Amino acid sequence: MEPGSPLNVPALFKNPNKWTSSHLVGLQIEQHEHVDIAAIVGRTHLPMDGDPSFETLAEDFAGPRITDFKSWHNSPFSTIFYYLSDLYHSRPNIFCQNSATAQMYLFDMASSFLTKAHFHENSLFTDVDLPVAIFAGTKDPRGQICSAEEIVPYLLFQAILEHERRSLEVSHNTFVVSMRGATLQFNKGVISRTYAEDLLHRKVPSEPLRLLRSNTYNLLEQDGRRECSKAWLGLVRNLSAESEGATGICVSD
Repeated sequence: MEPGSPLNVPALFKNPNKWTSSHLVGLQIEQHEHVDIAAIVGRTHLPMDGDPSFETLAEDFAGPRITDFKSWHNSPFSTIFYYLSDLYHSRPNIFCQNSATAQMYLFDMASSFLTKAHFHENSLFTDVDLPVAIFAGTKDPRGQICSAEEIVPYLLFQAILEHERRSLEVSHNTFVVSMRGATLQFNKGVISRTYAEDLLHRKVPSEPLRLLRSNTYNLLEQDGRRECSKAWLGLVRNLSAESEGATGICVSD
């Protein structure tokens, strides 16, 4: 479809679970795989080794070995540890069969990260208002964590809301965190003001929606959980800084 030609935008307003590859036609998606996490959350927001908040999070999330997961029952991540333990020992787990239950595990993990970040850094966000989509991938036939048709509707919804709030911004960054099995990935959408305005005028966008997908994190591995902790904290700092700029609220150091 040519840029500027009519686009059936109302057809996009449906449950993201019902999106197929046909819904992506005309949306000018430009995918970038294996993107460094610094390019997704911002290099200035990504904590370095030795950062006190990061090291505390990493100790909680990456500290236990696989064989020790269930002995960490007092950990804020105990729920996800129980799941990972079952997965590691190849026990049947409803997580792999029921997307609603999968969502519960992932949301619980995100909530734990946010609670810890709020305690250590006075983050603006709680587990009920983080402006990022979190879900478990279920339908990508290529075996990836999640398909573009699963990610894009969430990115678009966030971008349109941001455009309505801050229409003078040159571009909007939106985020999706997805997980399949024990593997987690961070996704970022970069959507220009022109792109948003074209959609609102029901036209094929004249600029691309840039979809950046991070390297994946294996949560069964301690190194994978440590690097995942770093990415989560970087994302929270990114969103806090964005909200601070939009509202004038200051974030304590």
